[in-house]
Amino acid sequence: MQGECEHRRVKRYWVRSNHRLIAQSLANQARRERLLRVLKNKQERLSEDGELPQTLSTTEYVTSKEGKEFKDARSWMQVNNNDPFFNVCINQYLTHQQITNLPQDFFWQLKRHLSRLLKQKTEPTNQEMLDLAIEGNNQIYQHRTLRVNYTSYNLQRHSDLINIRTRPDLMVLSEEEDHIHPYQYGRLIDIFTVPIHYKGSKPIVGARRQKLRVLWVRWYERDTHYEDGFSTLRLPRLSFVDTSDPGAHGFIDPTAVLRAAHLIPAFHHDLMDPQPLPDCHATRFLADDWNYYYANMYVPHHFSTRYIS
Repeated sequence: MQGECEHRRVKRYWVRSNHRLIAQSLANQARRERLLRVLKNKQERLSEDGELPQTLSTTEYVTSKEGKEFKDARSWMQVNNNDPFFNVCINQYLTHQQITNLPQDFFWQLKRHLSRLLKQKTEPTNQEMLDLAIEGNNQIYQHRTLRVNYTSYNLQRHSDLINIRTRPDLMVLSEEEDHIHPYQYGRLIDIFTVPIHYKGSKPIVGARRQKLRVLWVRWYERDTHYEDGFSTLRLPRLSFVDTSDPGAHGFIDPTAVLRAAHLIPAFHHDLMDPQPLPDCHATRFLADDWNYYYANMYVPHHFSTRYIS
């Protein structure tokens, strides 16, 4: 209520007051009403991200409940053909030679990752990728929240929430051979549930019809020209991998995520330039991205032990 109707609010408060300490009673009711409104708005935002089901702490991860929000992978790629994350090829029928020439294509990167999960090997053959079909006319379901369970230093089970809007940064074990830094960092772009049907004759892990969950991640890289670590008393400095690099983004299994990452923007290095297109799929978190970030090794208080051991 505003303007001329505002007097109705005060009259409603008056009925609920004790008719003695009028000013204090009206102020308390207004404060409680404001707090309830804030809680309601917060609950609505959480409901948009999907409800997390109750699970045992021994479960490695859990995603928000699968809703009606799904995408046709091919149509989605065509709509976002200007998005630097997709590098789209919209031809629906590809030969063996064309598949090998599409290292950055979103759709075939997804199928390659799914084939690796089913075969448990590094690189699937072209025929294995063609034998793998995404059911429902290439429909992939989206989630917004991922909860990762882990064991703390005192052998207690804890969890981290990773949300594609509010807290998208995560960490996995590094694949670098030098082992200078034990972890690799990424920013979560999307969480997908992909219903697949494997039509090939070779044995696979699990059933031939199943649902697989994958994370689409944009990777950070550590600044090797910046001295960091406990000896220099500096936090590791990170920056996004250039979008022209084939390894700038990719798919990972949710079980590979160790924990959520706490990254601190390096404000003195300014924002990234150029900024993404307004209709870019990743605009929701790239519009205010910085050139560099610092990986916080001390939050929570026992987190630094992961870098020492």
